[in-house]
Amino acid sequence: MAKKFNITKKQSDELYELIRFTHDTLTKHKIDYWITDGTLLGAVRHSGLIPWDDDGDICVMADQIPRLKKIRAYCDKKGYELDQMEDEQNDSIPCCGKGKNGTDECDWYIGNKKHQLGCDIFVMITDPKKQSRVTFSNKYWRNAPSGGKKCYYERVHLFPLVPVHFGNFFVYGPNNPVERLNHCYGNDWNSHAQMLYNHRTGKWHKGSLRLMKSDDFKTIAAPKKTKNLNPPGIKKLKR
Repeated sequence: MAKKFNITKKQSDELYELIRFTHDTLTKHKIDYWITDGTLLGAVRHSGLIPWDDDGDICVMADQIPRLKKIRAYCDKKGYELDQMEDEQNDSIPCCGKGKNGTDECDWYIGNKKHQLGCDIFVMITDPKKQSRVTFSNKYWRNAPSGGKKCYYERVHLFPLVPVHFGNFFVYGPNNPVERLNHCYGNDWNSHAQMLYNHRTGKWHKGSLRLMKSDDFKTIAAPKKTKNLNPPGIKKLKR
């Protein structure tokens, strides 16, 4: 499986550098975030990138968006584009306007200006129907089978955010990622896998889940320039 869908070493280096830059920048500017979806699965199952994944995924709470907007110029100077997703960048899903807290519900992304690979930034809120859960601000994703229907976060398993090893550096993740991976992907996420979407071609894959082989659990080595083995502190957020 990995051999068929591997991204190149150059592309994986660029993606590691992007995720490291995103972590450093958000942490520097006191913006709380955590890795999610394929990036979270990669961290737990592969200790880095999933060999056939080709983007990054993180979450921020809606109250962090004002801070996120303030660092757009900083990212631009560093060669990265930080912006809200336009309709065509969000699978033709329109932004859902303003939430009750006045925060735009449209998700964000960050990417290197010179390359196609990027990182989705999902805006999250406390679930209006269940205060013990954190779910998507975007109403489409909140109600989607692959979104808030299964892939929500139980607050107790999310906060506090903890350092998670990723390649040769650390990022922030939920304190109990296994619980989220279980109800999002099913209990066989550590034995079966599939590639769903290719961000480089914009095409969905129709392949079914396959039993992983030993080589599939390996990750592509991160570049030396991203190495930092000093974990950040636990974020004991009051939310």
